[in-house]
Amino acid sequence: MESFFIVIGHQYTSVLTTHSLRSKNIQSSMSRKNFFGHLKSELTYLNNLKTKKEVIQAVIEYMYFYNNERFQAKLENRSPIEYRTTVCA
Repeated sequence: MESFFIVIGHQYTSVLTTHSLRSKNIQSSMSRKNFFGHLKSELTYLNNLKTKKEVIQAVIEYMYFYNNERFQAKLENRSPIEYRTTVCA
């Protein structure tokens, strides 16, 4: 299953993908790169996911954790949801 996540990261740095995006005036999302970097290091390397169903469930749970519970220094040590709620209040 590890190769599944490596492919996602590889797409962002692929010369063909980068050129294709640039030719259409599309900028790649740094926040997605950041998210997938954390997903790979915090989820896939710590778990032994064997089936597609296990991967899907683990990603769903990680996305909830990342947005609601994982503190981020760049967000004043708050989760993204907590930061957004505070800033928009």
